[in-house]
Amino acid sequence: MRKDLAITILSCVSLGSAIGFVDNAFATSYSVEAIIPADANGTIITDLTDDGEAIGFTVKCEARVKKACSQTAFIFRDSQLIPLAPVEGDSVSEAIGINPSRDLIVGFSQKNYKSEPYAVVWGDDGSVKILPKFLENDISVAIAVNDKDFAVGYAKSNQGSGNEVAVAWDLTEGIAYGLETPNNMDSAAFAINPEGLLIAGYMQKEKFPFRKEVAVFWNADRKLTELPNLGGWRSRVMAVNTHETMVGFSTLSKMRIEQHAALWKTDGSIQDLGKLDKDLHAAATSINDNDQIVGYSSGLFNSGMMAKLDGGIMQSKGFLYENGAMADLNALLREEDAGNWNIVAATKINNEGLIAAVAQKNDDSDNYWGVILRPQD
Repeated sequence: MRKDLAITILSCVSLGSAIGFVDNAFATSYSVEAIIPADANGTIITDLTDDGEAIGFTVKCEARVKKACSQTAFIFRDSQLIPLAPVEGDSVSEAIGINPSRDLIVGFSQKNYKSEPYAVVWGDDGSVKILPKFLENDISVAIAVNDKDFAVGYAKSNQGSGNEVAVAWDLTEGIAYGLETPNNMDSAAFAINPEGLLIAGYMQKEKFPFRKEVAVFWNADRKLTELPNLGGWRSRVMAVNTHETMVGFSTLSKMRIEQHAALWKTDGSIQDLGKLDKDLHAAATSINDNDQIVGYSSGLFNSGMMAKLDGGIMQSKGFLYENGAMADLNALLREEDAGNWNIVAATKINNEGLIAAVAQKNDDSDNYWGVILRPQD
């Protein structure tokens, strides 16, 4: 699998000081279940239900060039990988979000790597539908969906330099609408809670002299609330749980080099979750209803949730944060798994404590695989 393949950690980000690994705070160890189909060069898990069903996409490359790759959305159910039907004629698709009832999956599809993506939804019968456009000639990606038949993501016109717009889709009515921001600044929605009462993401606040992005959420009336940051010019909410607790990341200065995982409440408070010891960059990607949080921490600068699988994130470590401490997931693997796998990022934690992650075999530096980490009490 190519290292520049886009991933939504999902897609895909206050105790004060950074928190290092605290080994005596974590009694649980984890086993590794890898999704490695014989005909693929790599897999990514983007979402995980409480029943342990995972969705994501596989990658197959005929040569080490991006244009020669195909990408197929899948659901992993009962230890079997089941491809999701593509839009006819397309060779690239990603399943990004699944609702708790497991009957709706959203993501995107595109003709090939050179074309633009458009948002799609898969039903429980395996059928795929293109979601309504919000903008004429738009590029769109659906990222999350709930049991109220609402999905969220973003759209952008492929004509000129149009703004990125946070979008919500009413799947029952078959309509798309934009989530308003002041002065129509760039925005995107990455998360929606189960009841649809809170949608969260980011909004661009300033363009010059530096691009400033702020974490935001929209309530049930679509009212926008800007969230505080940790002192920097870039923050995003990447996930929200049933209790409307939000997690993501915030930079610490205008230079964007040092970034910490962060947690927000709807009252406007922010908590610095820190990073792993000696790292510069961290982002939280998921929080469950037990307030367990996962994400990644890296010693290299990286652009956050919608980051590429490049040298930055691939030299990172997945983390688990709970009870006020952050741990490197590699230090929590069973001995028989620790010798075989390197966990580079965690993408999702469900309410049963299962963790979806991106991993690399210790004897294979080229390919990356989706894995499910199962608690071993």
